[in-house]
Amino acid sequence: MLTDLAHKLRAYTAPDGSKLTVVEVDGWQTRGYAGQSLYGVYGHVFHHTASNQSSGLDAVTLNLCTYGRSDLPGPLCQLMLGRSGTVYVVAAGLANHAGRGYVPGVPQDMGNFYLLGTEMESDGISNDWTEAQLRVMPHLGAAIEEAYGQGDRGFIQVGHKEYSSEGKIDPSFIDLDKLRDDINHLLDGVDPSGAQVHDIKKEVKKVSENILDIHVKEIRTGGTTTLSREVSWLSKNFEDIFKSLARIETKLAQLEKKVK
Repeated sequence: MLTDLAHKLRAYTAPDGSKLTVVEVDGWQTRGYAGQSLYGVYGHVFHHTASNQSSGLDAVTLNLCTYGRSDLPGPLCQLMLGRSGTVYVVAAGLANHAGRGYVPGVPQDMGNFYLLGTEMESDGISNDWTEAQLRVMPHLGAAIEEAYGQGDRGFIQVGHKEYSSEGKIDPSFIDLDKLRDDINHLLDGVDPSGAQVHDIKKEVKKVSENILDIHVKEIRTGGTTTLSREVSWLSKNFEDIFKSLARIETKLAQLEKKVK
């Protein structure tokens, strides 16, 4: 049983100094389907609950995810993400969340035994994610990976629709590639809100290195650069440099829109 789950989530600190808001559901430390534990933690699956927000509750499906339903015994996840961005710790043991499916590194149809599951409150048919949920998603993923990934970037972070062989669509309206990028930025100590600036700096550095490449080569060979050599090199590599500069201009334009 992952009885340290709540503690490890609370221990996570984001690059901007923020922490997760964690609520423990009574009995979570001994809760697992048929009293079972996971075989290991190889990764994490994001789900949506397919529940509407008309009730006004932060986590309207919390009871369902904790105790299950007649055709599927609980718990149905280890964690829940409420509309306020609060993380609810539901179970320390095995949960019926992944179903049949496959991702590299996990035995076929054995996701429940190797992957943690987070159910996130959303109706799944409209883009009703709250700002708080969108902010917390990558932080929660990073906290889980930091706690159980042991620094290995092979730790699995997927949506249910990427794992499932049963036609699952969750989590709807989430760009999972971007979510993984944001998780990686956080693990690298970069706030995702400033990640574009970080990426642009890397791009500028790359272009600068390309332009100065001839100088480096000349220095290594003990030669001296000449204007004709530089013009020759620039003419051969102009297209690549132009494309790099165009990418930088596009990213800067995107940032300007966000600032406005």
